[in-house]
Amino acid sequence: MSEDSAFHYSFTAEEAKSLALLFRRQRQGVDRSLDTLRLFVEDCAYRSMTIDEAEVFFRET
Repeated sequence: MSEDSAFHYSFTAEEAKSLALLFRRQRQGVDRSLDTLRLFVEDCAYRSMTIDEAEVFFRET
């Protein structure tokens, strides 16, 4: 597969939250090449959260 190939996937809000939490918990073990994906997932997750959900999310990390 060439480097120009792109993948498309539609994350659900729950998937984005789960991935964001995984990235936060495993930050030291995540390759820096995934930083753009990590930031995208975190942004999607944060935008879909209520204030209460965000408070719980940050307590879990």
